[in-house]
Amino acid sequence: MPDLSACLTINTELDSNAEIRVERNHFTSCTAQSSAGGALLISARNAAVYVTNNRFADNFGVSAAVRLSALGGSNVRFSNNTVVNNFQPGLGGGLGGLLINGTATDLFFLTNNVLWNNGSGTGYDMSLSAPAILNNNLIGSFDPLPAGTVNNNTLSTDPGFTSGLNYRPRADSVLRNSGVTAVGQLPRDLDGNARVQGTRIDRGAYEFPEIFSNGFE
Repeated sequence: MPDLSACLTINTELDSNAEIRVERNHFTSCTAQSSAGGALLISARNAAVYVTNNRFADNFGVSAAVRLSALGGSNVRFSNNTVVNNFQPGLGGGLGGLLINGTATDLFFLTNNVLWNNGSGTGYDMSLSAPAILNNNLIGSFDPLPAGTVNNNTLSTDPGFTSGLNYRPRADSVLRNSGVTAVGQLPRDLDGNARVQGTRIDRGAYEFPEIFSNGFE
């Protein structure tokens, strides 16, 4: 029987020195019937992994919308993604956002991401089973972080989206001009607009269009 897991599954468990790039995609309405992952599942060994400028929204799965599993020797960078409104069923809450599994020889870097309103009940937006370096993310709630995790400038406040269905930042959003430069940063956001239009890069998959911020076109 096939494993009905993610909309996109990438597996390099038997490969070495692979490079995986998942950039500027919309993952919406993915439905998973296994614990592998709702929208994106990556299983990697000895790989360089870049997941950048994607939107994971309104997906449904037994596990998280995004599951990154490193099996040794991998360098995983998860940057400027928007992970929002992904539902995971289960009494007592469930993880609907991001799940990371790894070993002591894997490195994880999470930068400028937005994880908000995922899971159900008392569930979490993010869960880590391996230490990671977190810089300038917005995460509504997360499992207790593993020992050795570096957590810099994480916000847990309302991201200030344009609306309940439009996950672009408003003019007064905390996402605006509050990110940091990330390795593998792309020159365009998910809409194709230039990045770093203001004083700093915005958090999440979308850059606020600074040219219109004064109300004039």
